[in-house]
Amino acid sequence: MSQGPYAVVVQFHSPSALRDVTPEELHAAFLGFVNRGDRALGELLHIPHLGQRPFTLHPLGNPAATDKLTLRVSILAPELFLRFWERWEGRGGIPLKLGRRFLEPVSLSAGAPWGGKCRWEEFFGTASSKEVELGFATPTAFRAGDLDLPLPLP
Repeated sequence: MSQGPYAVVVQFHSPSALRDVTPEELHAAFLGFVNRGDRALGELLHIPHLGQRPFTLHPLGNPAATDKLTLRVSILAPELFLRFWERWEGRGGIPLKLGRRFLEPVSLSAGAPWGGKCRWEEFFGTASSKEVELGFATPTAFRAGDLDLPLPLP
């Protein structure tokens, strides 16, 4: 149990201003991105009734202002993604298909701000508590059955 949850920051060139991208478009683009890096993993993550996904995905910053699309991917099952990341390094990156456009990769980093990792022993070794304080840098939604619960509550 040496590996644990981690987050990586992936950045792509965005030559012209992107329109607002919906979460569904971004999710589909990410699954296609994974599929191009590791077809078996892409197919596994695309199973319709997989249930909870072992990752979260969120854009950071304003791509129109920076000419870059920056995504933070947090991963709870790193062993699933290890082969994908190895293929990323072997290819020098994998383009992201967003709509009809392919965005060229700039970087993938686990050490950037918003990235990082810890070991499961460290994660589970923290003192237990009945209360947890979470801080969010952006609006966030949690899936509850067929509904999305946005936080903060409108």
